[in-house]
Amino acid sequence: MPILLGALGLEIAVILISMAASLAVNHDSLTRLRDENTSILADTLRVLSAAMDILRRSTIVWILVAVLMLLYAPAAMAQYRILGRTIEFFKEGIDIKKGVDAFLNYEPPEQADHTTDKRQEMEDSSLRDASEDNSKTEEDRPEASKAEMNPSATGEKKDDWFSLRPKSEQKLARGLQISESERDIVLELSEEERNEVFFLSGEYQINDWDDQEEINRQVQRKVNDLIKQQRENAFDSEDGAPETLRTEVVQASRDDETATELKKKKEIIAIRNSAYQAYPKCSLAKLISETYNGFGLAYHWQCGNEQTAEYYFAQAIPWLFECLTFEENSEDIIRNLLNNIEQRYNDIAYVCSSDRAEKLYSQKLGEAFGMVVVK
Repeated sequence: MPILLGALGLEIAVILISMAASLAVNHDSLTRLRDENTSILADTLRVLSAAMDILRRSTIVWILVAVLMLLYAPAAMAQYRILGRTIEFFKEGIDIKKGVDAFLNYEPPEQADHTTDKRQEMEDSSLRDASEDNSKTEEDRPEASKAEMNPSATGEKKDDWFSLRPKSEQKLARGLQISESERDIVLELSEEERNEVFFLSGEYQINDWDDQEEINRQVQRKVNDLIKQQRENAFDSEDGAPETLRTEVVQASRDDETATELKKKKEIIAIRNSAYQAYPKCSLAKLISETYNGFGLAYHWQCGNEQTAEYYFAQAIPWLFECLTFEENSEDIIRNLLNNIEQRYNDIAYVCSSDRAEKLYSQKLGEAFGMVVVK
């Protein structure tokens, strides 16, 4: 409002000055028109009439008025909510959604300050309440609440690596129940499993781990040979799995949705593995791989033995190799499988201690699988 009044006063002043200047310039003509016997009232009306006539014909006055309006009117009107909202809308450019949000949430400066103060008071109040809750004794707090207030009480580990994982993987890792005795179990790959996962023997053996090009070549050869197998989905073929086995596999999938105990999850893996050995199917191999990956994440998240977490990540890799052998895979599916293999090696490198050779192997292999060309 002060801006508006200031602008209005300035405009009036300019108009009056312009009128006075015009009257001064036209003084002689006004004098000649004046009759000696004319009353003061008539003189005043004549002056005002002449001034208004001059004002109407004075271009410079209207230019000044227009300039002042352009300079001061937006600033004055911006103090009002409607123009303020409009200004905030156009500030967002072509982003209509942000513009609408800014329009709806706009508050004049004074009201915004008041709202901010109010919000700060509410936050301070919440902090005080939380502080009072934390001051309660452990005996007064329910067990479930203790776990929420202190994640370390359940052995949970929070890090950026875990937070970047897909929500489905995080959900499995958090929901899987691993007892304290299970957390301390140390599992290691057999020599045969270790050689397969880390390319330490056989047709694709890597001899020089300092030569990334050699590693890339061996990995590319293995992937090409796996894809060339072009196996059919035996489980769903005409002479495929019997109805009893199909029913068992379907039930295992239903149980998997609600199972939270490590032991139950392993039983489900056993059912799928048994079905796969008799009637290979890509989705069965993929499900087994995903479950092992979930075990590894759960052990890491719940502060279990890191070598056991590494073991489960490594167990997932051969099953992803199996997935690459099926003819049903499109190029996009193959790329997705390769990305998963790369991620499993990166997971091993992340949880593996730096003094173990597996850390170097997994880093190099993860890089190599990221470079594979799908032919």
